[in-house]
Amino acid sequence: MIHRAGDLTEQDDTKATEYFLRAANGGCIPAMLETAKAYHDGKGTEVDQKLAKKWAQKAADAGNEEAKKLLEDWK
Repeated sequence: MIHRAGDLTEQDDTKATEYFLRAANGGCIPAMLETAKAYHDGKGTEVDQKLAKKWAQKAADAGNEEAKKLLEDWK
């Protein structure tokens, strides 16, 4: 999150998304949600709605309520 917010280092959305993706692949549910948002909004990566929905679905399947809401909003 420090790269996304720019609190302790220069803001770098690309690096933040890279780290979120690594954590998401490792099973971190909050990182799955952040990865979904990054792909949806094109923040630090290209817009990719298919990947956004994939990561949101993984987070939702793991019980993340915000991801469930995003999936409903993205229909």
